Amino acid sequence: MFGRNSLSIHLENNHIILRGTSQESAGYVLRGFLLLQIHQPTRIKSIELNFIGQALIQDLLIKLIPLETKPYKRTIVEKNWCFTGDSASESEEPRIYQKGKYEYHFEMPLHGNIPQSIHTPKGNISYQFKAIARKSGFRTSLECDCSVHVERSFGPLPTDLETSLIRTGDVQGQMKFSVALPCCNFTTGQQIPIMLGIRPLSRGIKVFKVNIRLKETVRYRTFFEDWSDTHEERIDETSCIWRPKVSGWWEQPLVLKIPKGQSSVRADNKSRYIHLWHFIEVQINLVDLTRKKRYLTVQIPIHIFSEKLIESEEALPVYEATPVQPPDYLSSVRQIADISGHPSVLTY
Repeated sequence: MFGRNSLSIHLENNHIILRGTSQESAGYVLRGFLLLQIHQPTRIKSIELNFIGQALIQDLLIKLIPLETKPYKRTIVEKNWCFTGDSASESEEPRIYQKGKYEYHFEMPLHGNIPQSIHTPKGNISYQFKAIARKSGFRTSLECDCSVHVERSFGPLPTDLETSLIRTGDVQGQMKFSVALPCCNFTTGQQIPIMLGIRPLSRGIKVFKVNIRLKETVRYRTFFEDWSDTHEERIDETSCIWRPKVSGWWEQPLVLKIPKGQSSVRADNKSRYIHLWHFIEVQINLVDLTRKKRYLTVQIPIHIFSEKLIESEEALPVYEATPVQPPDYLSSVRQIADISGHPSVLTY
């Protein structure tokens, strides 16, 4: 029984982390090979590989031009390979590939200023390889694809003690409040512990409930090279009922949860196409003596990073193996002694 022919893309690394800003980063060289496995003699006209990075944003309503909406699409980077000479043409004679494995190696330098990968409901920045082995006649060609994820690191993350965050305030001299976070940098799948404090200063205002929300905010580049309206999404929420005391601070620990899946929450991302950030919203619900409800809202910006980025910061750097072994130490010392006419002496 004959097996099926196959085509596949193999990369050294499909999750790339660029170090530094777009001006500082040295970029990255993507390396890999295309594997064609033939199980029975097959006529193939061409073997082609394409790499493309694109920014694609859906139709977005614009306040100034509400009736005109167009998608925003830009090609960031693109490269094509043809491993059988020139690209396929009708006059080109197909080549018969015998049973076996055929590897086609390639590399693709990426500039350090390319934007990070991101996928949102209204837009995405993606990088992808697509390969095709075109057969002769009407036979089905072999095709495959492989995605590449790009992230950016701006250096080691600060320690928790350096980034602990406390917000305080008062409401017309009638109430004081405080919101404390252990840090402002978090990872997908992590919990955010929050300490809420309230101290009443008079009987003119009463707190009856506090809502705390984790929100994700996105803005998109539009067809007219302008920024869209802000799109907010609630990621998680918790609340507590205020239990008054005669005097002193009333404190309540609360916890928000950051989901782990990319479909639920995305890491912070900023480029000329998409800007995504996060913040914690604290809403204190108040009632005055006339029973009129009032709301005090405090927004605290935080940063959310992917687990892959955190792991890369904690791991040791990866070095490529040198193709040539270094010379033996003793032979090197003898060569130096012969050249100088004197024995080598090591000093410290």
